[in-house]
Amino acid sequence: MKKYFCLFMALILSFCACDKDDSNINHSEPEPQPEPEQPTVYSEVGVWKSGKYFVALSEDHKLSAYVASNSIDGGTYSISDDKVITCNNTYFKRTSTYTIESINEKNMRVRIKYMGYDKTEKDTTLNLTKSDKDAPRMFGPLVGKEYSNQREVSVAFGTITYSFNDDFVGLKMCTKSPACNYPLDVFYVTLEDRCYYFCFNQGERVPSVGGWNDSSIEKLRVFTFIFGDNGEIVELKDVSDKYL
Repeated sequence: MKKYFCLFMALILSFCACDKDDSNINHSEPEPQPEPEQPTVYSEVGVWKSGKYFVALSEDHKLSAYVASNSIDGGTYSISDDKVITCNNTYFKRTSTYTIESINEKNMRVRIKYMGYDKTEKDTTLNLTKSDKDAPRMFGPLVGKEYSNQREVSVAFGTITYSFNDDFVGLKMCTKSPACNYPLDVFYVTLEDRCYYFCFNQGERVPSVGGWNDSSIEKLRVFTFIFGDNGEIVELKDVSDKYL
């Protein structure tokens, strides 16, 4: 009997020891590990400047740019996952690419490949700084408006009128024959209160009438525009020497 009693007591002591050891085990859930830090994604939207050059990108995917001497670009754009911006220029029926090589909150380095007006491939890189200007305001200020300078009537051309049809394309017209029969296309982009533009003939051979088909054709010019109280254009002033 004593033998069985001793065996029974040994079993009880063994059970108590196991229970005590088990009570020391931490059954709580492991602490969650912090999520790995995601890299900051910087937006390309905004106005980016490098001296006199600029690239403006709006949230609704419009691009306006002055990227090199005698070279402006404008149209709608798309951007790929690897930060390559493709601008579709519907006036010239061609595309240009803006590869973002680096970007942060204040700076962007971009490599631009585009077709020059001499129809040769161009390649340039700009180190740009973000401006405090709001890109969406860069588009549309002239759309649907016309300007005729009634104070300076040309002897050769009469009254010259600029008409802006959409964000990037307009017309330059005059009232005196024969130049009035040959309106010129205006391809333009805007930044702040400035309009950067080229004049092109519409595929016809424009006669050299009094200089209508002069050096302004395919030569970049800049003017500032001032609006009146009713939103009309009251003045266009040539400031090419200052901004080109």
